[in-house]
Amino acid sequence: MYSHDLHKAPTLLVKRALYSFFLLLVTALFVFAHQAQAQELTSSQADSIKASIDGYIEVNKENVHALSIVYLSSDDKIAETYAGTLNSAGAPIDASSVYDWGEASELLIWISALQLEERGTLDLDKDIKLYLPQDFNLPPDTNKSMTFRQLMSHSSGFDRSLLNLQLKETDEIPDLQSALSQTDARQTYTPGKMVSRSSYASSLAALIISHVSGLPYEVYVDENILKPMRMYHTSLTVNMDDNIGVQTKRKQLESFDTQGTKLSYYRPAYLYAPALMVSSTPRDLMRLVRGLLNVSSEHLFQNSETYEKIFVSDMDYRTSENVRVATGLFSLATQEDKWVLIGTSGGTSTFIEMSSKTKEAIVLMSSTLDDKRFMWQIAARVFGRESFDKSEYLEPSTLWRGIYQDARSPQHGPTKIVSVLNRALVGTQDEHDLTINDLHYQQAQAGLYFRPGDLQGRNSVVFSNSTEYISIMSFFNQDYFKLPHAQLIIEYTLLFGAALGALASISGVFGLIFSKLKSMRKGTSVSLGYAPLVIYLLNIGLIAFISYIAVVLLNYTTTDFISSMQIYAYVYAISVAALLLYDMWEIHKSKDNVLKRSHELIALIAGVILMMNLIYWEIIF
Repeated sequence: MYSHDLHKAPTLLVKRALYSFFLLLVTALFVFAHQAQAQELTSSQADSIKASIDGYIEVNKENVHALSIVYLSSDDKIAETYAGTLNSAGAPIDASSVYDWGEASELLIWISALQLEERGTLDLDKDIKLYLPQDFNLPPDTNKSMTFRQLMSHSSGFDRSLLNLQLKETDEIPDLQSALSQTDARQTYTPGKMVSRSSYASSLAALIISHVSGLPYEVYVDENILKPMRMYHTSLTVNMDDNIGVQTKRKQLESFDTQGTKLSYYRPAYLYAPALMVSSTPRDLMRLVRGLLNVSSEHLFQNSETYEKIFVSDMDYRTSENVRVATGLFSLATQEDKWVLIGTSGGTSTFIEMSSKTKEAIVLMSSTLDDKRFMWQIAARVFGRESFDKSEYLEPSTLWRGIYQDARSPQHGPTKIVSVLNRALVGTQDEHDLTINDLHYQQAQAGLYFRPGDLQGRNSVVFSNSTEYISIMSFFNQDYFKLPHAQLIIEYTLLFGAALGALASISGVFGLIFSKLKSMRKGTSVSLGYAPLVIYLLNIGLIAFISYIAVVLLNYTTTDFISSMQIYAYVYAISVAALLLYDMWEIHKSKDNVLKRSHELIALIAGVILMMNLIYWEIIF
């Protein structure tokens, strides 16, 4: 028996080997077919998205100047669309076209922070004073401690200062610490309470990255992010002299405003450079996004746990407690796992949206300034629209009625008056709905209101009570706080008085001229004095100058504009103060001359009201 089995052994071994080989062959063919099918499905998914995007662009091609789109599918397949021309010479947009990131440059700061936390050199939840240079001073009145995580979630308490933001062409580029020392920023809000995106706060975080790592910020980012991620078409500096190829391509790009008007080449040189000066191709930005989603062969972090931290909430919506901000990325109020980052700079716009679960992402770059509408519409073709389910228990919308101030607007200094132009009027419509600047919002549940079919970025708003600010209105990337009635009465009385003062001054000038001409025609002499005329003219000049400055500040500002405004305001204040004293003496003397006395009284009242405005809005003192 044993000898017979031994005789059969070689034959059995051969049969078993052939059988095993057959199984392996079948398995391999099955796997190959499955992968081919998956690849075909993925290609169909990417092709479908690209076809939808291309179709939308074709329908709206009149509004397209230069547009680059890179889409990442859930199976890590890339679809790209390039539309428009680089400039009037007609050069087509392609993969090498370069745009500015604007505020989206902050993403490199937050990635750097996670890397340093991973290495144990930075604790995101400790007071930032532990990580600042010893010879660096925070702005005056920065009495409330803040953590790096609060810098990252845009809730450090700093409002947006419009002073000393941009370098002139003749200026030498200061290092980051020197630039931050020149700031006019103020810690207006309690840290952790208000979302107020601040260039100063983000740049302060970049300074901490530099100090903790022992390297200049741009050197750290280049060595620890750009090179490992093979982002060879990205620049970090003001002049883009760190990447001449990027510099050349960026200078070739022509920009337009939202009305289609061509803009001259303009790339603002921020004082806080290099923290907010990133420029790149969309492919390079998508490389970074793929790194964040951990689907890249290049790695941003050493530990897999760090990738999970990227999308862990740093700040929630107060009412719904849904995630709002994580690692500087914004989450939409009623749509889970959709992370958005927007940046606008000079004449370009950058938009990023991604899903950490499906690993889908889209990067859009445009040569149109503040091109949010077009970008949201395209992104909707990838991620769809937000959906809302109405609750059975709705609140009376009168709870939130009032005037709300954009928390990002300056709340201090001579640019404080610009805040008046960034307010929202919230009214009621029906019992449960409300209006925000005449746009109708439906109530989904208590504290949550939405606009069906509107752009994702503004179609939902969350309201919440606040012990410090009465109530807060929150869009996904910025807060508004309700203004108390007393403050509104004071401010609008002052502004209305200033408008009346300007109107009275204009009327007064014509009245004085008319009276003088009338007396000359009759051959009589009327003494009206020069004090009222001079005050009228100074009043008109002040109102015109401040109105012009306010309009300029809504777009961008330079120190020259503000300095000239303050110089004029102080000259006005000193001159009018002296003239008002003289005017009061003349009023006392001119009891019998009714016309002269009337002009002197009007000039006195108008001058006093305008002086009160200068003091209240912190243009002087």
